[in-house]
Amino acid sequence: MPLENIVRRLDKVKKVGKEYQACCPVHGDKNPSMRLREEAGKVLAHCFACGANGYDVVQALEMSPNELFADKMGSEEAKRRRLESYELEDKLIISIFESDKEKGHLHNITEYRRYKLAKYRQQLLIDKGYRND
Repeated sequence: MPLENIVRRLDKVKKVGKEYQACCPVHGDKNPSMRLREEAGKVLAHCFACGANGYDVVQALEMSPNELFADKMGSEEAKRRRLESYELEDKLIISIFESDKEKGHLHNITEYRRYKLAKYRQQLLIDKGYRND
């Protein structure tokens, strides 16, 4: 079961009815603030402290987004979902970077690399036909 695969990698796990309560790996929780449950073959997760969701959790645990689903998606479907999960953040990063650049702000190498990654992922969405721009 997908939920058990994720839960076994979390800290301070406690079963509460049909749900699990655990420390959130996204923000380095000391006290359990995240709830997880499985519904219709999908793992649903929410951290009440930082707002992390299932995708955030598996990313923090260095797991595939496929782990959120009982019926493992094909690699193409997994790639699409992963790209779409970053889409809003990538758009924001691109917008801020380009706006700052127009104002003469010099970006450090980390900011530049994050911008290039965001641009790359946005282009993949277009090239794969997941988004029309």
